[in-house]
Order: sequence, then C-alpha cells, then structure tokens
Amino acid sequence: MTRQIIGISLVRNEDLYLRQIITNVAAFCDRIIILDNCSTDNTSQEIKHLKSFFPHVEAHRINDYRESHSYISAYAGTDTWAFGIDGDELYDPHGLERFRSELLLGKFDEHWTIFGNVVNCVELKLSEKKATGYLSPPSRSMTKLFNFGALVSWEGRYERFHGGNKQFRTGFDESQRYSLHEHTSWDASFFRCLHLCFVRRSSGELSGKLSRLQPDEKPNWLKRMDRLGIGWLFARIIQEKRSPWKDERYRRGALVTVDAAPFFPNLVY
Repeated sequence: MTRQIIGISLVRNEDLYLRQIITNVAAFCDRIIILDNCSTDNTSQEIKHLKSFFPHVEAHRINDYRESHSYISAYAGTDTWAFGIDGDELYDPHGLERFRSELLLGKFDEHWTIFGNVVNCVELKLSEKKATGYLSPPSRSMTKLFNFGALVSWEGRYERFHGGNKQFRTGFDESQRYSLHEHTSWDASFFRCLHLCFVRRSSGELSGKLSRLQPDEKPNWLKRMDRLGIGWLFARIIQEKRSPWKDERYRRGALVTVDAAPFFPNLVY
C-alpha cells in the first residue's frame, strides 16, 4: 500500500472554527473522517458544507465518543499515518504541505508518534491576526499523529487514540516518540497548532472561562448524562468554572503573542 495520511476529527459543538480547521488540513490528508458526537449548534451544517467542498471528507454522527476509535483501528498494520484533528486545533497549512512530503518519503518511519509545536490560546484576535497563549514547551504538546505501520493491532471501545491495548510490531514500542516541539522553535516549525482550548468555539457557548471538559476528565455522572443526550443541560454550570486538568497541562510558562496569519490564509468560516 502507498503511504497515506488519514485524518480523523471528533467534534462536539464546534461550529465557529470547524470549517477553517478542516480546510487547513484538507491537502495534508488523503482521507478525512469527521465524527459528530451529538452536536446541538450548527456543527452539522458546517460538516455538510465541508463534505460538499472536499470529496475526500466523510462524516458520521455518533452517540458515544467511545465509538470513535473503531473508525481508525482497521488501519493498524498498514502504511498509514493517523492524524487526530479536534474542533479546537488550527494547523498551519503551508507547514503541513512540507511536512506531508517528508512523512510520505519515510523520513519519520522509525518513530511511533510525533509531537508538534503548540500555542494553547486564551485569546484569538482575528482583526489583528494575533493569538495569545502558552507555548509547548513548557506546556504539554497535544498533537495526535501516529505511525500505524508500527502496529499489529489497536482495538477497543474508547475515544480514538486514547486506549491502551496497542500491539506493536517487533522493533517498535511506546518510547519511540519524536518531540519535534522540543527541538524546533515555534516560528521555524512546520508542524504547529493553535490550540483553541480556552477560546469560545461554538455559537451556543457562553462567554467567560469556558471550561469545556474533555471526555476523560468528565465526572461519571456527567458521562451518563451525555449518553442519555442531556449532558448539554449542565454546560452553563461547567463553563463558569476553570478546569484544573487543563490548567495543569496547558497553562505552563509565560503568556506569549504570536502571528496567527499563517493559520488563516483565507478566511473560510
């Protein structure tokens, strides 16, 4: 099989930036799978537009985020790089163009996963093309790019890429991680992301601290409410509080302001 890059996007109420996010990675990926986990804003309309514009985009609506890994598990053992793109991750499309060539030429084949440069944004000023936030490092890099050719299998029912029952081919293991962000500066990086984890991303969101919990950090009672389809009723309470989980991972170091223009070569949303 020819080397390929498969993108998989798990989204829930991400209508403000989703069109730009997917447009920025469209040329990087050979196929993009969008999984809508019961959005209640205009996310479904944004996905419909993306499908009409990009023939290699497909979409599915899922009721439980734990269904998501099954859409990517069949690629284990194939010559595939699997790329997770969330609804709060804006990548530099020109950097990805260079990165794609290197991936497909096999430059990173000895690595299991690659961590890119990140700014965890607390503010995005589109009128000024500026983003303010916390750099990785010292914050954690949250990019999700995996060499599925290093695997024999990766099965299970959980949020995609977040389960532990991987079986590696001989010669590979979890330690083969390439921390690009620790060797390359933000300005020089070709694999870099504006992580909009502290920025309003849905027309249905409140202003304020906007603490949107990731599936794994939700309390069990809220996970049950989500499965019943009524978790959104508690969004107002959650969004008025800071998330210690996010603060510990994504608010390290000093605030910086970077040029956001490369991430919006053309405003498409």
